[in-house]
Amino acid sequence: MRLYDHKNKPILLGEEVGRGGEGLVYTIQGDTTNVAKIYHKPIAGEKAEKLTAMVVNSLDLTRFTAWPSATLHDKPGSIIKGFIMPRVSGHREVHELYGPAHRKVQFPHADWSFLIHAARNVAAAFQAIHDCGHTIGDVNQSGILISQQAVCRLIDTDSFQIRLGDKFYSCEVGTPHFTPPELQGKSFQGILRKENHDNFGLAVIIFQLLFMGRHPFAGRYSGSGDMPIEKAIQEYRFAFSTRASTKQMAPPPNALDLSVCTSSVAQLFERAFGEEGVRKENRPKAQDWVHQLDVLRNKLCSCKQSSAHKYHRSLSLCPWCSLENSSGTVYFLPYTNPGSTQIKFNLEDIWFKIQTIKIPSLGRLRDVSSIRVTPTPLPDYAKPPTGFLGFFNFFFDFHDDRGEYDRRKSMLRQAEQQWQIIEMQYQALKSDPGFDSVYRSLQSSYNEYKNLPNQYQIERKSALLKIYLERYFIENAEISNIGKKRALVLASYGIETAADVSYNRVVSVPGFGPALTQKLVEWRNTLETRFQQYRQSPRDLAFLHRVDQKYTRRQSELESKLVGGKAQLVYSRNNLLKKREQVCKEAENAAKSLAQARADMKVYT
Repeated sequence: MRLYDHKNKPILLGEEVGRGGEGLVYTIQGDTTNVAKIYHKPIAGEKAEKLTAMVVNSLDLTRFTAWPSATLHDKPGSIIKGFIMPRVSGHREVHELYGPAHRKVQFPHADWSFLIHAARNVAAAFQAIHDCGHTIGDVNQSGILISQQAVCRLIDTDSFQIRLGDKFYSCEVGTPHFTPPELQGKSFQGILRKENHDNFGLAVIIFQLLFMGRHPFAGRYSGSGDMPIEKAIQEYRFAFSTRASTKQMAPPPNALDLSVCTSSVAQLFERAFGEEGVRKENRPKAQDWVHQLDVLRNKLCSCKQSSAHKYHRSLSLCPWCSLENSSGTVYFLPYTNPGSTQIKFNLEDIWFKIQTIKIPSLGRLRDVSSIRVTPTPLPDYAKPPTGFLGFFNFFFDFHDDRGEYDRRKSMLRQAEQQWQIIEMQYQALKSDPGFDSVYRSLQSSYNEYKNLPNQYQIERKSALLKIYLERYFIENAEISNIGKKRALVLASYGIETAADVSYNRVVSVPGFGPALTQKLVEWRNTLETRFQQYRQSPRDLAFLHRVDQKYTRRQSELESKLVGGKAQLVYSRNNLLKKREQVCKEAENAAKSLAQARADMKVYT
């Protein structure tokens, strides 16, 4: 699809890479740093005016956002069909970081320090928007992306409320769970969104990052009836507040409380979610969070029991150990050297750099026919006779040039052979088998690394299932026609627990036909159906740590391979280019020699 930007430059769209309620996102041919968002329906009026204003007044917000850099049109000067924005890669939606289950897949090495750092960077992004006079308006978990380095980027910027001088371009949408009490249940049309409104949504995001995805208004309600989150927000029922009981609220089971933070951070949450934040419009600003979260992060210490646990040094006990023991949930995966490669290694960044290492196309060697040379004059003895003798020589060919003709012909033959050899050598340098082999190996490592979290979760779940099933011994099971004696027979074949049971394995044991085998398989299947309710014990986690270490080692190996492989590719490419350069120098001399030899032979024609 061909479109035109606001400067009438043609833009060719590539493949679709995303879609949403408003439109589709495409790559741009020849541009790896930007993408194009195309609306389902072209826009006009104030919305088009707003987008144009954003393009003209970016104020260098691309560091924090996917800010529009150009409008797109079907033809120059026509109605706006979409816009160009920076491509944000290597980032995940913030809920994939604060949700424990998602985090263990997408951010397997993130600890609480990382979460605090990410929260701080979200606040910094909000501050950048507010400093420019804009507001986000529709704060929500899908519009905030986090990288593996905890860098925050805000997307869906075309829905922001934009200020240009005294003119405001409104945001007419909102997400209830991030909407402040004073706007709950109201239509956003015609409402001027304020920084204080954004500050409520920001505080919710920060709370979820610090408190394992818990919503600050989702707690236990002691009153009658239900208390949905939207209603709790509207009635200021902050479940984690020190005054929560006055609102008939309490934190949910297996949740942290505000004591895990510094008192300053706890006070910021109280201000953000209390009634005073509305009356005096003094909810904590983004810069307040940046400062206090930096302070909190700098006052963390590591747990002696688990290096993955970070907590405030003022606490006498690790809150994560207590929480994981009581809930049966592993919130942070153990890691040998937590945070070291997490901060330094970015898969998508290193892979992008690897992909940019390419062997240039083979150029053309010097065109021999373009070289101008002066033929070497024949020596006197080789010059054919002229005049009367020349006439007789024409008929009787008595002239002897003492081998000059043969010598020049031999020189031409040698020059042509040398040129053919150089051409073959040059064509052999079109590619490098070593380079191609390394690249294929790195491609395999990249794919394995991307799939490593999924494989880790599969193996970890399989290991936990095995641990769970190993608790059930066949000799203790009440299975008809399978008593102690038959259990001993099975044990002699290495089948002692439910974890050892499979149809093929049991049916191969003498005395166990299809009927008895099926009973054992059904017993195991029944146990597996209860596996989802199984609560991990500290002993189980010790066994699972072996799986953690295995994948930690493999991740480290792949990271080293990718980083080292990048250097290998650069070396192979540069080495090939040096060889090309050397051959080109030899070709220059060979081309001159061939051109001279051809010219020297032409004197005989």
